[in-house]
Amino acid sequence: MPESGSLGSVGGCSATGIPTANPPIRHLVSSRSAAAGRKTRELQDRRDSRPPSTVFPGAAGTRAATVPVPPLLASGQEPALAMRFRFHSKAAFHVGRRSFGVDWCCMKPGERGSPVKYLVLGLSLVASSICAHPHGSVAQVSIHSAAIAENVVGESADQTFAVYLPPSYQAGSRRYPVVVLLHGLGADNQVWTKDFDVQEMLDGLIDTGGIQDLIVVMPNAKSRFMGSFYANSPITGRWEDFVVNEVIQRVDHDFRTIPSRRSRAVVGWSMGGFGAIRIGMHRPDAFSVVYAISPCCLDAVEEIGNANASAWGGILQFKKYEDVDAAFKGSNLWPVAVFGLLVAIDPDPAAPLGARIPVARKDMFIVPLEPGFREFRSRFPLQQVSAYRDNLCKLSALGLEYGFDDEFAQVPTATAAFSRALNDAHVPHTLETYVGDHSVRVRERLATMVFPYLSRNLQREP
Repeated sequence: MPESGSLGSVGGCSATGIPTANPPIRHLVSSRSAAAGRKTRELQDRRDSRPPSTVFPGAAGTRAATVPVPPLLASGQEPALAMRFRFHSKAAFHVGRRSFGVDWCCMKPGERGSPVKYLVLGLSLVASSICAHPHGSVAQVSIHSAAIAENVVGESADQTFAVYLPPSYQAGSRRYPVVVLLHGLGADNQVWTKDFDVQEMLDGLIDTGGIQDLIVVMPNAKSRFMGSFYANSPITGRWEDFVVNEVIQRVDHDFRTIPSRRSRAVVGWSMGGFGAIRIGMHRPDAFSVVYAISPCCLDAVEEIGNANASAWGGILQFKKYEDVDAAFKGSNLWPVAVFGLLVAIDPDPAAPLGARIPVARKDMFIVPLEPGFREFRSRFPLQQVSAYRDNLCKLSALGLEYGFDDEFAQVPTATAAFSRALNDAHVPHTLETYVGDHSVRVRERLATMVFPYLSRNLQREP
C-alpha cells in the first residue's frame, strides 16, 4: 500500500484527479517521438535560443509545451562547467578536459588587442588563478547501516557517502537545501566526484548564480549484484531505508541542512533514476522534488522483458550465488543485472536464490511463466502509478528526461510510457527529451538542466 506521509495538500493534483489551477511546476511536457528526427533537432535549436519559459509548438502529433529554461542558458551565457569565456576573436585553448579563454573581468576597461595577446593573458590567468571561482569541499562520511545489515548475500553494513558543501558553508551559520544524488548500475558514488567532476560543476554554477547554494549528498549503492536498485529487500538489504532514513538523518545531524521535505530533492541517473522515482513514490514525506535522468527499469520491457534470452537464459543457469559472481567476473553482465533487479524488487526468501524465476525455457525460446511474470512486472513503477498517485501528487516537482539515442531500448520506451501514465493519472510533471545517448551528455544535462531545475524548486532558508 502507498505510504501516505503527513504532508497535507502540497502537490499539484486536486481531490477529483484534475490538476489544480496553479500546479507547483510548469505543466506537462509531451514526449517527442524519436521518429520526429529532423523536426526535433530544429525544435532543440530553437529551444536553446529562446527566452525563459516561452511556449513552442510540439513535434508532429504532440501539443505545445512550456519548458523551463535554466538561467545560464536563458542569459545567453555558456554553461559554467565549460569554463569557456568568450571574446571577439573566439580564441581559446585547452588544458585536459577544460577549455580556457579570456575573462573580460580580468582586463582593464576599454582594453582591446590581438588574439595572441589575449591568449598569452589567458595562459597567465590559468597559472595564477586570478579568475578562479570559490571552491566548495567534499566530505567523506562513514556510517554503519542497520538497514543494509539485514541481508543474506554478504553486503557490508559499513558504508561511506560523500557530501558536497558549497563555498559559503564555512563562512557562516546559514542552513542549506539538500540534494541526494543517486548513481547508476555497476558504479559507486565516486562516479560523481571523479568522472563527472560534480564539485567543480557545482562551484561554477553557484559562482555564476546559476543555482542557489546546495548541499549535495552522494550515497553508495554498489552491491554484490552490480547495484542495489535502492530497494528494500530481505535478500540484499533495505537500501531505500538506508538512503531515506539513515543517510538523511546523519546528514541533518552533522551538517547545517534545512531539515524539511520542502528543501530536499532526490535525483538519479539510470539505476539511480529508477531509485529516485521509487523513493518519490514511496516517501514524499522525506522529499518534495524528484528528477530522473535516463531512468532504467520503469517497466519489464525490451532488455528486461522475457525476449532477452541472454539475460534470462543466464539466470536459469544460476544454482547458487557463486554462479552469479562467476558471470560477473566473466563479463556476462545482463544475467547479473537482471538477477540483481529481480531479488531487489520481487524477492522471495523461500525460493532458491531468494527469488522466483518468472520465465522458463521452451525449445529455443524463453517464455514467461504466469502468473509469476505478471506479478514480477507489477513491481515496476509504470505499473504502480495508479496505486501511488496520491503520493506522486504530494511532490512539488517531478522531472524526467532521456536521450532519443539511448542504447538501452527500455529507457526511452518505458520513460515515455511512464510519462503517459502520469498524464492519464493527472500527475503534473515535466518530460525533457534530447538528442543523445545514455551517458555522453549526462554531465552537460546536470549543469544546464537538472541542477537549475532542482534549485528553482527547492525551498531555501528564509
